[in-house]
Amino acid sequence: MKLDKLRHHYKLIIGLIIGGIFLLALAPFCLRQVGAYLVKTDNFQKADVAIVLAGCNGERIQKAAWLYHHKKVKTVLMSGGGVFFGRYYTDYMADYAVQLGVPRKHIISERDSLSTFESAVACKPVLRSQHIKTAVLVTSYYHTRRAYAIFEKILKDSGVHLYVIGASDEVDYKNWWKHHEMAEKVLQEWCKTIVYFFQYKV
Repeated sequence: MKLDKLRHHYKLIIGLIIGGIFLLALAPFCLRQVGAYLVKTDNFQKADVAIVLAGCNGERIQKAAWLYHHKKVKTVLMSGGGVFFGRYYTDYMADYAVQLGVPRKHIISERDSLSTFESAVACKPVLRSQHIKTAVLVTSYYHTRRAYAIFEKILKDSGVHLYVIGASDEVDYKNWWKHHEMAEKVLQEWCKTIVYFFQYKV
């Protein structure tokens, strides 16, 4: 009986070791998928406007300026509320875009939103007033899938065909879990994705 128990425990330990090794080998693949899921980026030829969501350190504006200079968009829409030192955040965004060579006359803004959902709601009447038919959403790579889902939901009856393109966010999606700042961005975005799923059904 003791020998049978020892054999049973031995097999159990071996099984746990093999299972642990398998999980360790599989973990990097799973974690890469966790990060990659957040990213959605479209190939498109042209759009009427680039919608730039507020946030990050200017990379989103740089991407929009690149789209403008390569004649992929005609207009740049800055989206985001908030006031800093007596000026709207979108004013600073517009100033930076002008520094990057985008004519101010081709920049428009909405200043009423403080979240991705509010941004989509606030942009809808602006797009309608400008008779926009195609738009490309510009945001950080980790934010693209959630942002696109929200805008697509809000704009579904507007007649606007929507694309999304990512701007640099300094995240290595193949190894994000190895770096604190990258992991923080990915995990925070996952938390927001889950919240938005239950709150807005996207």
